[in-house]
Amino acid sequence: MFPVTRHEVDVTMPVKEEFESGLAESYAALHADMRQMKADLIRWMFIFWITQVIIEAFIFWVFFGN
Repeated sequence: MFPVTRHEVDVTMPVKEEFESGLAESYAALHADMRQMKADLIRWMFIFWITQVIIEAFIFWVFFGN
């Protein structure tokens, strides 16, 4: 008998590459959004704590300053 050779073609390769590239783009976009959210959160935390310090200083000044 003659040896049978089989030429296997991976038909899923283009789909895998497209999925992986789309996944990488989505991950990069998510990473950028999270970085922006972190910067916003730090800014608002700073504003909150500065405001709290000012309010507490005013309260102490009203009660103990006179």
